[in-house]
Amino acid sequence: MKTWTIKLIVGGCFILALVVTVTSFFCNDDFWKVNAAQALTLILTICIAFWATQLKNDVRKKKEHAEQILKKIQAIVNNDGFYYVSAESDAIETQKRMTMTFRSLNNSIDLLKKYGQELGFKVNAEYIEKEFKDYRDFVSEHITDVDYLSRSESTLRKHSENIDNKCDIIIWGLY
Repeated sequence: MKTWTIKLIVGGCFILALVVTVTSFFCNDDFWKVNAAQALTLILTICIAFWATQLKNDVRKKKEHAEQILKKIQAIVNNDGFYYVSAESDAIETQKRMTMTFRSLNNSIDLLKKYGQELGFKVNAEYIEKEFKDYRDFVSEHITDVDYLSRSESTLRKHSENIDNKCDIIIWGLY
């Protein structure tokens, strides 16, 4: 939706500029009679406009990538497998699944912390890291006891909701 709107606005501005230029060319006899000061002013204005539009482009891209990472983290923690462990599930399979989840989430949180330093949400990223560490420690202590993990859904869900809420707060603060 955003790109479509931006393309429409840019296209409209381009067409308007083209119409003004063509009109100016045919209606003005002095169109090509430009002194050096006028040409320099025009070139300087174009350079400043280009610089101003590109100035925040890198920050915007970093914010978009940080938002993607946050949404990935939210997808992981909102997945039922993050906080629900069936009492009938195999301990080895549960351990493999949890290990893969740990690895994926840990990598995403490491990236998030790097963006947190640059974009100003370091404290919130550290909170997510702490909450994940608490979750990981709890699951790691009881990884072989699937029955206990299945009864601990509320504790696991608490960590999930805390991480999810903090991700929402960071996304809200980015823009």
